[in-house]
Amino acid sequence: MSRVSATLPNGLEVLVERVGLAPVAAVVAAYRAGSGLEGPHNRGYSHFLEHMLFKGTRRRTSSEFWQIIQRDGGIANAYTARDATAYFEVVPASRLEDVLDLEADRMCNALLDPDDIASERSVVLEERRTSCVDSPSGALDEALHLAAFDRHPVRHPILGYESDISAFEEGPLRRHYEEFYSPGNAFLVVAGGVDPGEVMRAVERFFSRIPPGAGRRKMETSDPATGLRTVTLEHPSNLPRLSVAWRAPAGTHEDWPLLDMAATWLAAGRSSRLEELLVQTGAALSVSASLSPSAGPGLFAVRATLSPGTDSDEVLGIIERETEALASEPLTEKQMEEIRVQHRSVRIISSSGPAGLAGEVSLGLAMFGDPRHHEKMIERIDRTGAEDLARACRRWLDPGERIVARLVPTGVRSRPEAPGIESAVREDVAVPDDLDLLGVEIPGDMLKPPSRSISEGCAESVLENGMRVLLLEDRTFPTACVAFATGIASEEEPEGLEGLADVTVESMHYGTEDQRYVEFNGRLEKRGANLDFTAGAEHSQGSIMLVGKDLKEAVSFVSDLLARPAFREEDVARVVEEKLVALGRRRESPFSVAVDELWRLTSDPPSMAGIPSEESVRSITPDAVREFHRASCRPSRTTLAVVGRFDRRAVLATIEEAFGSWAEPDGPPPVTRCAAMPRDPAEIRITMEGRTQSALLLAVPAPPMDHPDSPAIALANAVLGDGMSSRLGAAVRERRGLAYEVGSEVIATRSRGRLLVYLATSGNGTDESLALVRSELARMASEGVTEAELRLAAASILSKHTMALMDYEPIAGYLAECSFLGRPLSYDVSELSRMSALTPADVTSACSRWMKGPQFACTAGPGE
Repeated sequence: MSRVSATLPNGLEVLVERVGLAPVAAVVAAYRAGSGLEGPHNRGYSHFLEHMLFKGTRRRTSSEFWQIIQRDGGIANAYTARDATAYFEVVPASRLEDVLDLEADRMCNALLDPDDIASERSVVLEERRTSCVDSPSGALDEALHLAAFDRHPVRHPILGYESDISAFEEGPLRRHYEEFYSPGNAFLVVAGGVDPGEVMRAVERFFSRIPPGAGRRKMETSDPATGLRTVTLEHPSNLPRLSVAWRAPAGTHEDWPLLDMAATWLAAGRSSRLEELLVQTGAALSVSASLSPSAGPGLFAVRATLSPGTDSDEVLGIIERETEALASEPLTEKQMEEIRVQHRSVRIISSSGPAGLAGEVSLGLAMFGDPRHHEKMIERIDRTGAEDLARACRRWLDPGERIVARLVPTGVRSRPEAPGIESAVREDVAVPDDLDLLGVEIPGDMLKPPSRSISEGCAESVLENGMRVLLLEDRTFPTACVAFATGIASEEEPEGLEGLADVTVESMHYGTEDQRYVEFNGRLEKRGANLDFTAGAEHSQGSIMLVGKDLKEAVSFVSDLLARPAFREEDVARVVEEKLVALGRRRESPFSVAVDELWRLTSDPPSMAGIPSEESVRSITPDAVREFHRASCRPSRTTLAVVGRFDRRAVLATIEEAFGSWAEPDGPPPVTRCAAMPRDPAEIRITMEGRTQSALLLAVPAPPMDHPDSPAIALANAVLGDGMSSRLGAAVRERRGLAYEVGSEVIATRSRGRLLVYLATSGNGTDESLALVRSELARMASEGVTEAELRLAAASILSKHTMALMDYEPIAGYLAECSFLGRPLSYDVSELSRMSALTPADVTSACSRWMKGPQFACTAGPGE
């Protein structure tokens, strides 16, 4: 790695670092602009300007911005925190100058058109209703901050209140933009497979002529609030929640990393202290501990979602005892070293890639003025002893200074209603013909299929028991990824036991005959690694990112997880209870309610939709879990992929030793149960009392996996709903401001497929939104796509292939899944070659075959 940094004459601080496995570049432009730097007169402005800087400049429209990002196969987004706003992009390194031009342009040329402001006000109001009003966790967190602080702006929500948002106007917003958006208050970080000298020259070319502006802003670091405070909030949700917090110092304080260590001890993962005391006892569904990384005052907060009937005072008592024990009973040196290792490993893993490194460095600069801030935090942690940690906890986690916020659920009552919208396309709402396709240049080389597969250099082997192993050695980063796929599938659940795959996968986390839950999961977590393992329709897939030196332990862990789970009676019973509570949490979300109902609408018979119910989950017994695991999770239906820094021969020997005794069971695997797609359209509305937002989902049939029409429908989907420059993004979000989030995706298994359109809108925007979606689907079914749209979609998908090469985890996941599905490992190249050869006529023909099929719509949210 090589790092170059400089400050331009106009004050812009720039840092460029060469790092990466692939020719990919990550860019972050960060500003000291956030809600903690606002007052009553401009509350919410920083977040709103973040939205507006995607709405066009004096040089280019919003559509052109997104078309450039889409053409380049890039990722672009932004976020606003309490003390910084950051814009980030990840693109192929060959397209880096596109992004530098875009960022320089919006630093000084934001349009802030009054019509766009009016439209975006509606979008941000939708965002607030979704994240701060309807969300029980968001509502409680807002109440917690308001109670914790007296005067500092961090007490208010980052988005502002509804009254603030409704009053946003051009003049004040422009003054805020001119005050905060300038090189003198900005930081630019580029990381990836780039030449730092060349990048620095390009940065100078694009940014050096921008006036410096007002200079760096600085946040107040203290608030006068003191003492014990409590707040109770009633909310239309199903599960009680509890947050316990203490006021914490700024991120530059010497005690900040010590408090971060305390948070790790309390609630970092399945082997943590509060997980054992609260989740494993059934008192809580989940628990977390976190510390605000801020240049100003923050919070050390423990948050728990409680099980129904749990006494919040009992949970509060447990949290108090554990925090007081940290202050009064110093941890052992072994425990301290485990925490140090976790922090070191997590940082190595998170910064092993362009995006993670650029994010870390940019936040260090924007919040604390130091690109090495995170490194220095680790150095401080390495020097910390048990007495140091206890002293910091005594100082900051004082029982007399805590803030307690409780959420009391009043319940969510849902009721289905007769369809209120015609299945035919409405004539009073039409998608505009002009989609602002401005002729963004798409060079011919961007439409050429790749010659290099993600799997290039991969060694394949099959163990004697039939398990397939894929090894791809690379030494770019000091890390590795272990990914696996196995045959546990929800489509193979016996009738009446819906949810069995999920219960089985979760029960596998509970350890072996020799190791129980906490010790078993601690094998990874004490090394800073975590298992991500979830059940799917056709198979279950998992992955572990870790420091390369811990690879042998990770292989041993996966072997025990797959081949030797204990499935104790009490552990399975605990998981069943957790899943029952999770069903209640799922019914709090309009999206979750709509997804479940849509899956029933699109299944014939509906009973084969695979949606767990209280009855089906309660019917799951330990014997059913053991038998389902025995039959479905077997060597011949398991693939293991390892990518990263290791010695191939040594790792293969480790895998053979770990998995060699795993024997193939007698008998066939479970039978797949797959519903057909109904022939007739259907629609349903579900009223959820107390909600302000509606989730709208609409599905049409799509090709099953690997169907000849799959590449054409993938391109059509990119045109329809992939990003802000898509037809739905332009029509629903950009022009009308009806939704904060809108898009489409193809969900396909080997037996069938669905093209799904999704969006969230206010209750009174449901009819118009659904009409727009229907209109656009009808137009695509009859007219297909244009040459310009096809070229843009193809360039985007082809460029994204390069992006998939930048981190070990997506590579390992691709290899494991590809092998499990029986595809050649070069499938990516062959599929993209097929796609690049398609014409508009080919895509139009496929759209006609599939998008004229029956439509299935579900909305869930407030009533009329």
